[in-house]
Amino acid sequence: MGLAVLTLLGCLLLGAQAPGQDGDWKQPPIHTGPARVEALPWAATLELALARAKQEGKLVLATVVAVSDDHWVSGYTGAEAIWAGKTMPFGGDEIAMARDDGLRKERVMMVSWFANPDVAALVEKHFVPVRLRCRPWDFDLKFPTEPLAPLGTTLAEVGAPALIVASPGGKCVRTLGRIGVFAPQLAPRMLRAALATAGVRGVAPAPAVAFEPGADLFEFAGKTGLELEQWLRGAPVSPVALDALDASSGTTELDAGPQDPGKILDRAASVLLSLQGPDGGWPNPVHDVYPGGGAGSQWDYSVPRTALVVDALLSLREHLPGRRAELERAARSGIELVGRFADAPEPWIWHATYALHLQRVLLHSDLAEGREPSRGRAKKLVETLVGLQQDGGWTYMGPPRVHSFNTAPVLLLFAELQEAGVAVPKESIDKARRFLSSLRNAEDPRDYYYAPAMRFEPRASGCRSALCELALLEGGDPTALPRLIPAIDFFFECEPGARSVTKIYEAYLSPNSLQDAYHYYFGHYYVARALSKLPKATAVPYAKRQLAILKRQVELDGSFVDAQAQGKSYSTAMAVLTLLLDLKLANR
Repeated sequence: MGLAVLTLLGCLLLGAQAPGQDGDWKQPPIHTGPARVEALPWAATLELALARAKQEGKLVLATVVAVSDDHWVSGYTGAEAIWAGKTMPFGGDEIAMARDDGLRKERVMMVSWFANPDVAALVEKHFVPVRLRCRPWDFDLKFPTEPLAPLGTTLAEVGAPALIVASPGGKCVRTLGRIGVFAPQLAPRMLRAALATAGVRGVAPAPAVAFEPGADLFEFAGKTGLELEQWLRGAPVSPVALDALDASSGTTELDAGPQDPGKILDRAASVLLSLQGPDGGWPNPVHDVYPGGGAGSQWDYSVPRTALVVDALLSLREHLPGRRAELERAARSGIELVGRFADAPEPWIWHATYALHLQRVLLHSDLAEGREPSRGRAKKLVETLVGLQQDGGWTYMGPPRVHSFNTAPVLLLFAELQEAGVAVPKESIDKARRFLSSLRNAEDPRDYYYAPAMRFEPRASGCRSALCELALLEGGDPTALPRLIPAIDFFFECEPGARSVTKIYEAYLSPNSLQDAYHYYFGHYYVARALSKLPKATAVPYAKRQLAILKRQVELDGSFVDAQAQGKSYSTAMAVLTLLLDLKLANR
């Protein structure tokens, strides 16, 4: 069932009007916190917050998110003009607000930070709080108005999600932007550091007992599809990391460049283990609240996410021999979950692709007891994917938007499985190779179009060109080999732009880089795999460059984050697999 059908079904079941039936829609109050959070003295707009702060002798505290839907833009002058004239969103206001990725992040802020009695007391005494909800595009394009200008900073400088503290006169005091970790202790530390910077006296000391969200807050979050523990868990945040946050401000990322790679991998392993669900898999951090869109549906990506995490855990064993038993134990539970899908696969492209990815891994694994089941499961998954092939390629959207992003991973897997003795129809591989080749940009062979009907400017394939060439090479096209280095160079050329959209966007293309946030570590991983096809002297400098980039992106809790709504277990697994491949190259 397609998303449009599900959307319409949701409207009918919920009694909501479809777009075009109501031209008098007005933005309702947007409540993202429980009652005690909504009772805080929130200002309706930034301008009112500044006026109140001046009158009351306080600082302004702004939360900033990029909402996915213009219906929810609010909190600053000019916001109303963006949503004015819109019709009611599909599913009605409450359902649509629950589904918005920006409001999901704001909801996490509210329950993990502002529901903390310590934070609430600081806010009531020292701050005028306001919630700013901006468009994703505003972080890239230079619009006539800059929502954060009255706070002495810019969206591009701070990023999102963010906390900003400013004086009533518009001087920026402190920022915490590009937030990837929502650990409860971060906000009170940031607020006290801001108050100290501003010279505010009489600030209450931090309580002896740290705040942890209770069952009521988990229940509140769950009603709108948030799996709150997936946003809050991770490796313990050390006092050293918190001190570094106080000293540097700016972001929840720390430069782990000086650290031994083994420590980075160890903390990443702790993150992945902490995020495992009771069913043995790695669940979504969000669930679609539309009818038919929740757990167990094709929009629930726990199967492909679990497959990638299991690959990372098995790969980590060599580098973390002291943790081998717990890594294997967790991996086996994940193998069972993916195996249940693979035993009776649904025709869902991402699930089938990465369930097959795991079978390929297991066929070469030292877990001997899993090899025979994996061979049978791989056969079923190949049959499923062959049945999903359209116009030679694969897609989650339907023709004519058959995607290079879906086609290249499947072609690569089919070629590798052939080498492992799993039967794959030659006709399917040949069709995929021809289709993927047809998407190469004739004016720039480094560039691969998304789909025949999706040919973008500026170049948009930085995170997939190396994958496309690797898939073609393995799929039997020797002409792909000389194109591999230009494709890898293209990735590093585009990497800063692709990085710029992470955390801010979930499923929006940046006007500058035309990349989705979740492409970022996906792109890194397949570049690292492509490097193995190059001579050592050529590959090692690239591997070291990639290692240096990733080591600067470690979050306070040891995770790696690109698209938060996809889950940091996904992005951490992809980053770990990349690091391991690069370390193997750099040390060989």
